[in-house]
Amino acid sequence: MKQIEASINKIKKAGGSYIKVECEGNFDTEYSGDGDWLECDDCCGTGSVECSECGGMGYFTDDDGDEIECECCWGRGTEECANCNGEGGWRDENIDDSVDYDYIYDCIQNELTQEQRKCITFQDVGNDGSVNTEWTFTIPIEMAVELPEYLKAFRSAGLRNIDNAGLHISILNDGNINECSLDNQKLDNFKKEASKLMIGLIASSTPSQRIRGYRFCYPVISDTEKYSAIYTHSKKYLEFRIFHVCYDKPEHIYSYIRAIAGMMKYYSNTKCKIPELEKGGVRDNRELKIALSEVRDRVKLELKELVGIRQAKKESVKVEL
Repeated sequence: MKQIEASINKIKKAGGSYIKVECEGNFDTEYSGDGDWLECDDCCGTGSVECSECGGMGYFTDDDGDEIECECCWGRGTEECANCNGEGGWRDENIDDSVDYDYIYDCIQNELTQEQRKCITFQDVGNDGSVNTEWTFTIPIEMAVELPEYLKAFRSAGLRNIDNAGLHISILNDGNINECSLDNQKLDNFKKEASKLMIGLIASSTPSQRIRGYRFCYPVISDTEKYSAIYTHSKKYLEFRIFHVCYDKPEHIYSYIRAIAGMMKYYSNTKCKIPELEKGGVRDNRELKIALSEVRDRVKLELKELVGIRQAKKESVKVEL
């Protein structure tokens, strides 16, 4: 906890007063019933139709009058209905597939403590382009220690899957994003120096093997391109879009905060420079080193698993040959 508090203080030193988080995911739709069953006309709901080879007899008669079992239906006289794939019908798809955002909002609030709810200066639950649900909330930077609890609340509201989901974290110098602004000189230094650490930021942003495509967060820092690893919103505030969701490991968001703190010092201090990578780079950034150390064992384990899979494939090829 001391490490995360130290990281929060570094973000505050860089001018960060608030933190805005965008939690993304796909939730169950408002309709949760089974739907009306529509019977298949081709098979009358049985899932089977007359065998096309034997005409439903299940056998053929040879010249001697002996019955020979049909190899297509194995004597059953029927085959799977191609129209319904043997299901006998299908569920009515003409149903309401909208998401009940009011319900999700209430579920989230019920999971938060009174203090956690009270400190929220802005929040909204709605649709997002890549997923069907996004919860955006802004809290004072001091409350960042509670972020795992906010993630748990979001997950418990009915999260179904995380396909194409991201976790965006913005550092604001004002509770109102419309009043935020960045210093040009500080931002120039941040862009130049923090870009050198992009590979380290990418490594620390992945809590598991399940990640979304980088088409949503190209590894650059941009003032105008939304789908960037770090987007400045036309020099208003820094939005870190590189992070992947960690709802199954909510405490991993601390690694994200530490990584952000490690990057922010290049904004707060224009004299802060990164030496040549072979002489320092990530090794000279304590906060980012801590964040990276937390994924080091995971990366090693995944590499061992990959080596094992490849070795197994090689052995399989040898056996087949």
